[in-house]
Amino acid sequence: FLAAALLASAAVAGCSSSDSADTLTPPQTASFTGSGFPPCPAQTGPPLGTPTALPHLTLPCMDGGGSYTLDRAPAVPLVVNLWGSWCPPCAKELPVMQRLHERGAGKVEVLGIVTKDSASSSIAAAKDLRLTFPNVFDPQDTVERALGRISLPITVFVDPTGRVKGIYNGIPLTDATLRAQVQKYLGVDVP
Repeated sequence: FLAAALLASAAVAGCSSSDSADTLTPPQTASFTGSGFPPCPAQTGPPLGTPTALPHLTLPCMDGGGSYTLDRAPAVPLVVNLWGSWCPPCAKELPVMQRLHERGAGKVEVLGIVTKDSASSSIAAAKDLRLTFPNVFDPQDTVERALGRISLPITVFVDPTGRVKGIYNGIPLTDATLRAQVQKYLGVDVP
């Protein structure tokens, strides 16, 4: 009974946060050795620090080097997908994100945010799904909480100025529905 009570109180404590976008802290470091992920996408300009941007948070790139500041302007339109290896709808949607990454090269970038997961589990899942788009690591679900969402997958559409143009949080996207969202929010046609 005591163990269950402690787990319940830990779960409640983990779900509520008084962090604001200005005080978010980066997650603890993890080993990304052998991840196979490419480097994070290029960014331009300083952090925006506005309510229309992703939270001001720097996360480690899962390529084993570097970091990515979420509220900086990307070099091209960006589709950000929050996922975890433990999430069955994510496993269904990630191949769709991979195909967008391949088909949208040069027009739109895809960035994964590994959420509430371990480095080893997410790397194994990415290898099983043959993911080759860049990912950053957020094991404490800081971004999910900052977006005010409680379930995965979450897809965020960011224009080249760094502004969030739309957020999708529903049933797993298909190739057709993702293409439609990319066109709607980012004005980019992807084959």
